[in-house]
Amino acid sequence: MIKVFFAFIALLFCFQIIYQQGYKKLVWFVIGILFFPISIVLIDAPVFISFPRLLIYTIVIYTLSAQPGWWQSFKNFPVKYSLIVLLAMLMLIGLFDERLSLFLRIYRPFTVFCENFSLLFISYHYINKPEEALRIYKIVLYALIVFGLFGLVNYYQHQNVYYLLLSETYGSYDFSNVNMLGAIERPRISSFAWHAIYYGFLLNTGILLCAFFINVYSGEYGQKAKYVYLLILLLVNLVLVNSRTPLLALAFGFLVLFLWEFNLVNKLRVGVLVIVLFSSLVFIPKGRQIVSAAFSALSSNEQSYEEGSSLDMRIGQLQASYDLFKKKPVTGNGLYYIKETLGFSRDWSQSKSDKYLYGFESYIYELLIEQGVLGIIGNIFLFASLFIFFIKNNISKNRGTKKLSLLGIALLVAYLSFIIGTGDMGSFPVFMIVMGITIKGIVLLNPFETILSRLNYSADLLIEV
Repeated sequence: MIKVFFAFIALLFCFQIIYQQGYKKLVWFVIGILFFPISIVLIDAPVFISFPRLLIYTIVIYTLSAQPGWWQSFKNFPVKYSLIVLLAMLMLIGLFDERLSLFLRIYRPFTVFCENFSLLFISYHYINKPEEALRIYKIVLYALIVFGLFGLVNYYQHQNVYYLLLSETYGSYDFSNVNMLGAIERPRISSFAWHAIYYGFLLNTGILLCAFFINVYSGEYGQKAKYVYLLILLLVNLVLVNSRTPLLALAFGFLVLFLWEFNLVNKLRVGVLVIVLFSSLVFIPKGRQIVSAAFSALSSNEQSYEEGSSLDMRIGQLQASYDLFKKKPVTGNGLYYIKETLGFSRDWSQSKSDKYLYGFESYIYELLIEQGVLGIIGNIFLFASLFIFFIKNNISKNRGTKKLSLLGIALLVAYLSFIIGTGDMGSFPVFMIVMGITIKGIVLLNPFETILSRLNYSADLLIEV
């Protein structure tokens, strides 16, 4: 009965994605991606279809088949060439993967691109006004209010009933409750996220969006106050996530906004807030453990994986990854090589991979092992182009453009810090959606870009006539 219920919810979301117009499609899509994890399996064979995968292909296929303006939109997309390069690199990696049949050599890299990176353009395409970008940001924050409150319930109950239900229904590994009940030294909450560290990424995104809105509404106390309260809720949840990498990633991203975006008054307020929060952590036993663990990550003291990753462990992981990289340095060993050939699983009772690789706690390790030089080039093209786009627009005289550009840089810095520190953990879809929305908001606020895209569109119409 529960499976039927989730199948009905999935079909409802797909219908709304198709039926709704413009950015409202993204509203349904984002809510579905956030609240319904990959452990909800709708079809197991012959093709694996999870709840989020169904939503992704619904919006991608509908956009490319039923939206006649998508090609013009793509031609005006500022980072289109980087996406093309990345797709080409992934296809080459697939074609040279000797483990796979000819069909899978083409199908697999294409699906990896669609499910992770294509959403950068899809989200860009459905934003038509600058205020629509802000509305999607607010939808993410409204969702995170629910996440944050449920996270507190998790901590109070010392149990996540949502994932307990999903694991019992679908037979999936219950990372959420294992992280809380099984990790005696480092209990972690995860709310509606499939894993506590992934939840840390979502919280980081929400915290940076809160900081952005607080600064936007710097002269409007009523507007600003609600984001301050939400910021505190998300920060409390981030502490209860009990993981160093999200904390450090947030620090790097927030530093961008603090140095270049906040005025003096807001800098002083943030300074006081940081001092208060740090002091609170010092006086709370669990808080002291987190602070101590964060600093110990930079030391060379050996620690077990369950306790956390030391610098020595990271160096060992890098060396083991480099040894595998040398087997096929140009094209990599193939997509999903870590799972399929090395036998890695986050369920440690099922994992068969070499102990020196531990949890593949960096996206860099994944690139080295699976994608080689081609994958590294494709990813550098994509992330470098995003940085260049935001930096170029940060010199704009348009106040809104500057603010969105700095937000984009902050989100990008925080995200790269996160995936380098702990791996992507399935976070690409959400991150790419937020990036695409931010890019379109900047384009729409930039008068020159807007006029240019209109001129291009008019020229195309003239040619067709």
